[in-house]
Amino acid sequence: MDEQMEADLIALTVLSPRGRRDVVVRPDVRVGQLSDALDAGNARSATPLRTVTGDPLARDARLGSVVHSGDTLVTAPDEPAAGAPRGRPGRRPGGRPGGARPGGRGARAGAGVGPFGRRTGTSGASGLSGVLAAPTVPLAWAGVGLLVLAVAARLLDLAAPGGPRPWLAGGAGALALAIALLPVQRGPAADPVAAACWLAGTLAGASVVGPDTGAGLMLPVTVGLLAGTVASALRVIRAGGGGDALARVLLAVGGVGALGGVVAVLLERPYPAALLLGFVPLALRAAPAVSLDVPDPVLLDPEPAQRTALGVRERIDPAPASVRARTVNAVVSDAVHRRAVTVVVLALAAALLATVAAVLLPAGTLERITTATLTFAVALALALVPRRDRDAVTRWAPRAAALLVLAVAVAVALVCGVSPVALAVAALVAAAIAVGVAAASARDWRSLRASRLADAVESLAVVLSPALGVVAVGTVGLLMELPS
Repeated sequence: MDEQMEADLIALTVLSPRGRRDVVVRPDVRVGQLSDALDAGNARSATPLRTVTGDPLARDARLGSVVHSGDTLVTAPDEPAAGAPRGRPGRRPGGRPGGARPGGRGARAGAGVGPFGRRTGTSGASGLSGVLAAPTVPLAWAGVGLLVLAVAARLLDLAAPGGPRPWLAGGAGALALAIALLPVQRGPAADPVAAACWLAGTLAGASVVGPDTGAGLMLPVTVGLLAGTVASALRVIRAGGGGDALARVLLAVGGVGALGGVVAVLLERPYPAALLLGFVPLALRAAPAVSLDVPDPVLLDPEPAQRTALGVRERIDPAPASVRARTVNAVVSDAVHRRAVTVVVLALAAALLATVAAVLLPAGTLERITTATLTFAVALALALVPRRDRDAVTRWAPRAAALLVLAVAVAVALVCGVSPVALAVAALVAAAIAVGVAAASARDWRSLRASRLADAVESLAVVLSPALGVVAVGTVGLLMELPS
């Protein structure tokens, strides 16, 4: 009986300007009762409870229906209405110091305001939506669009032998160098500059060589990716220690793509698009971890650990005397923006690589079946990995790419000889499951078993994708040819 009662209890962590409190309550306790108990002894009225994302909890709602055991809640006053009189800054209504200050201790976590005082969903750092709404960058994005058209036109021109165009290569190279040396801004305003720099470098590289070199389009595309990577590297060097998140992402993704092109040209084999596609789910899972960049001296004192000959010669960055809220807000905002940019670039890369893998479909039966299985697994990973995201960009960009990858998977399966009737039945079953899940989610349905099943399917897709990519590029046949 005691074990049953303990299993029914809910453990919560409540953060407030006065500190942290860990409480254990019954599921039938109402939110208002918990708020009154936490504010017992205060002269002012009870402070409403909110989730860490700023969503308010109704006072008459039962805790068992709105939270789960282990969740974190915050106490913050409601946002004052427009035109409402404000109190004296730094003072609470009861005359006590420590009123909510933006970015300081007791920062508001009101409706649409995150735990660090940053408005979620409307801030420019919460995704690419801030870039589209920023009034200072539409001309830059227009230039990016023109460069995209120029790169596409050049690739179409390379499809028909026309020879290199030195004037186009020189002009695009000079443009890429000029953009790379522009002053660096932090946040979404730097994204169009980084995109234009990479596109201009890619156009310059693709214009150096023509398609009549024996390698077809492979060599111009590879040289273009190498030139774009160099342009992004110059932009990253110009940025120094911070800023220009898109340039860093393009440097990494473009470098990996260029490396695949170099290997294909040297081995005289098709571009390993399936191999790179297999590693996209892993990169998508690793995006949150690599996006947060916290200096080492903030977390630990590196001096006692530096006992090597090279370590003692390095310059030690002094640890800050205190960590300010403004610094924390800047780090979190940069991390959120960097993650949004990374997810969007990976989604675009997945769609492009899946298309290329379908176009360069190998002749072997094993490779074709593996390519179809790979595209299905990547589509599952792209659809399930963003389940935990709250930002609209990071949630729907991979899912939009998953639709295209799924269409490619169906096309490859048809080429492999799969019955159209079987694919139609599978599509109907998948559509029924999707409709059921969407309807249940709209009604705020939660199921631990369904969540664990989705976690298992997601982990299986992420783990199997790299192995399927290795087989899909014909590694088995290449190994069989080595002894001969």
